[in-house]
Amino acid sequence: MDHRTNPASGSLPALSPDDAAGILARLAARHSIRDFLPRPIEPELLDAIIGDGLEAPNACNHQMWHFIVVRDQATKDQLQKISGSNEHFSSCGAIILLCFHMGWNHNKFAVVQSVAAAAYHMSLSAHLRGLGATWNAGIGNGAKIRTLVGLPAEFEVIGTLCLGWPAPEAPNLKPPRRPLETVRSYERFVRPATDCYPLAPASGGYRYTDLMNHSNKHSVFSPDRWGWDRIGNFRSYAVYAKSPLPGVYVSRRLGRELDAEVGLIGAIEPGACLVEVLPYGGSYTVRLHNRYGSAAAIHCLELSNRNLDFVRERVCREAGNDEGIHYDVMTAGRMPYADNSVDVVFLPQILEAVPERAAFLDEVARVLRPGGKVVVTVRNLLSWFGVFYFRSVSRGQVPNFGPYVPLASLLVRNELGRRFERQSEIGLTPLPNAVARASTGAMRLFSRLYGGTWIKKIEN
Repeated sequence: MDHRTNPASGSLPALSPDDAAGILARLAARHSIRDFLPRPIEPELLDAIIGDGLEAPNACNHQMWHFIVVRDQATKDQLQKISGSNEHFSSCGAIILLCFHMGWNHNKFAVVQSVAAAAYHMSLSAHLRGLGATWNAGIGNGAKIRTLVGLPAEFEVIGTLCLGWPAPEAPNLKPPRRPLETVRSYERFVRPATDCYPLAPASGGYRYTDLMNHSNKHSVFSPDRWGWDRIGNFRSYAVYAKSPLPGVYVSRRLGRELDAEVGLIGAIEPGACLVEVLPYGGSYTVRLHNRYGSAAAIHCLELSNRNLDFVRERVCREAGNDEGIHYDVMTAGRMPYADNSVDVVFLPQILEAVPERAAFLDEVARVLRPGGKVVVTVRNLLSWFGVFYFRSVSRGQVPNFGPYVPLASLLVRNELGRRFERQSEIGLTPLPNAVARASTGAMRLFSRLYGGTWIKKIEN
């Protein structure tokens, strides 16, 4: 008899330690899958997975959840467009919309916790049945989703669970988990300082409603307030850098600007040492590898090996190999290279995201050889994006790639000019509808991205 049909059956007999360890190891191997085969999932299997989810604990056993299964391709495509990214919405076998009844058990968000418990139970069920799954909270405009699927006003959708048959080449990587000793303490709260991220002071305490993703009164965007250790900790776990799939966590605008930014490097000598600082999940790295191949020694410089594992996977998947690429770790802003040993330092949208900027630029000057160049782009405060940043971005949660504050083009020009000789200067995306368009006239100083190439002077 299925124990689920017999509430009086009591607890099941305890498993042997070896059996329990084997099952728990299988469950711990679950990780998000976003690369699927074009193969449908039968309704019977979907119902079995959702049925498993119904066994999850929930607030007062009210079970005020609802799950809408979307298999229709046109509807999946619409959900993908509404999300603004999430290409796997279109390619997965089914999307389960995770919904709950408004007004029931909202104390401590109990009804939301209930849906989350069910979603995790379903993801484990899918994993054990050979399917891949990924949970998404970034689903876009809820009102549009409501209209698309006919969701009544008394219900809310809070996320999705995408299911599908994993593609054979799907990455078999799981983002790292924080060590147990950093997230567990006995009797009293104890946690390493680097694992506690800065928040603005709150006289009346912190309320959930003041800490929303799009509206967060207490976000701290200043890299100096974070410091190298906290930024390194944040980047080593934040998911943006952990997807080895192309295009994931890359906005449409950024995707078009990447090639233009890499193009600023220009020609380099065979065997040159090129350092890419804080790689954006491998998105720039792949382009560098495709452009310069094994002729150059490309060094990816990160704050943690946890990110570099995923950069390596991304490059190997997209370029076929990572020959000529080296993976290095930087501590407290100190580059692990000898004086005058680097030919090119590539800083794409990095200066506005590092603490102690002056000291960091001094470090760049230290490792560059005389005649070597630093290639820079920054998000420009003196642009339409600067206005957008203060009106929207800075009022929300710190993004998954870390804290940053746009820098004025004139300030950057001045700071670089103290250390290097300007070779070229350019602006990218002068207006929102002119993505990646290059500006060399006066608009270069007022485009979304300001940048160019600076040379380390050769001393006489």
